[in-house]
Parts: sequence; structure tokens; C-alpha cells
Amino acid sequence: MKLVLIGLGLLIASSTAQIRTKGGTLIAKEGESLTLRCEVEDPSIAIIWRKNNDVVAVDDEILDTYGGYEIAMEGSTSVFTIKRVEPINSANYSCALAEPEVSVTFVIKVQVKPLVLISPDTGVYHARVGEKNLVITCHVKEGNPKPGVVWTKQAAKLPEDIKKDHEGARLVFPEVKKHHAGKYNCLAENVAGMDRATIEIHVAEPLQGEREGEYVDIVGMCLCCVLIVKMHPPHTRCWCHNICLKKGGQLLPQ
Repeated sequence: MKLVLIGLGLLIASSTAQIRTKGGTLIAKEGESLTLRCEVEDPSIAIIWRKNNDVVAVDDEILDTYGGYEIAMEGSTSVFTIKRVEPINSANYSCALAEPEVSVTFVIKVQVKPLVLISPDTGVYHARVGEKNLVITCHVKEGNPKPGVVWTKQAAKLPEDIKKDHEGARLVFPEVKKHHAGKYNCLAENVAGMDRATIEIHVAEPLQGEREGEYVDIVGMCLCCVLIVKMHPPHTRCWCHNICLKKGGQLLPQ
């Protein structure tokens, strides 16, 4: 037995191969149907379909009933259909004969549309002028091939004082200013499609000196938030625990 490379597919053959079809690489989009055809010289010989090393169908019987497959014979051709392509269908599918041992392989590559989420995930973020290091992140949860990510600001150019990192997926505002207010769109796109998400940033004026800080102590289910006013001494703070947290979870010195 010898290994013969034909086109993009592999044909494992004896001296008299009985499969006329050549294998290859097929590109499919998520959600579409995909049909593989395997023409044989003698349809009386059992035809076996495999996904990687697992048998999923023999002749006209589907063995993997959860795979969303259909199979039928059209003359001397076995027609194997994936009714709705999913990312899990990115695999090697082979059509084989029981005797002699001969097979062709189809390499399936599934293109997946991006799925985008933004954090914070509140939809609207309330910031104040002077807030430091505000970070807005665009999370691309799915997508094949890897999507490109683009940030835009609605009805305006993206401010030049905003930094981008993590391959453009994250916006960093070193210091929030009034002109940062507005709606920001994250767009992810590949050949399978696109998705976008939007967050609106509201920017308020800074507080005018009546508040020095806001503290949150967490002990079990206890949550206490205290305003520390300049005119009151430190002992007016409400302590639920000896760890003092700023609202948002950032540790502050006591």
C-alpha cells in the first residue's frame, strides 16, 4: 500500500483505487449547510464516513445522531451533508471503503462570525473630569479567522489623547476630560461577518471640595459606604473592617 497526495486531499490506495472522488480543503461559514460527495466504482461495498477518527455514518445509516448529519446514495455517490455548520465541524472528514482499505479526506475549516462584548458592561459609564486611567475593553468572544478590531466615536473623531493597547482592543483614558463624553463603538470583522457593541460615557464635573473620598468596607454580606467630609475628623469613618476599599474595588491606604 502506498500514500499518494492528490490536490489538497490525501488518498490512501491499493494498486486499484475504487474511490473516484478527490479530497480537499473546504471553507464553510457557520450556520450554512455543507455537502460532501464521495463517488465510488462499486457502490455495493460498504462506505464509511469518519469525523477525524470517529465513525459517524455507514452506507445510508447515521451513527452520530447528535451531529446534525444527513446521508443518501445518489447512484454510485455517497452524499454526506452537515445540515448546519458549527465551529465544532472544523475537522477532517473522510470517506472510506471497507474493502479494499481506501479513503479520501476532506479538511473542513469553519469561518465564524465575531461576537463582541464591552466591559464595563453597563451600557453607560458615569465618569468625572479628572478620573485617572479609565479603561474600556472590547472583548471578541468568537471569530475565525481572527477578527480585526476598530474603535470609533459616534459623530466625532476618536480623541487623540486616548491610548489603545492589547492590539487595539482596549481604550485607556489617562485622565478623563469633558470632550471624552459620547458613544464609543467597537467593531470586529472578518470574512464571516461583523459584530459591534456600544458604550456611552457620561462625564460630570468634579466635586467641588465637599468630599475627600468614598470608602467601602466589605465583611461577609456587610457593605458600608462612608463620605468623608473635610470638616469631620477621621474617627467619624464607619469601619466594618480594617481594610478600606475605594468604590470600584481599588485598595486605598488607611
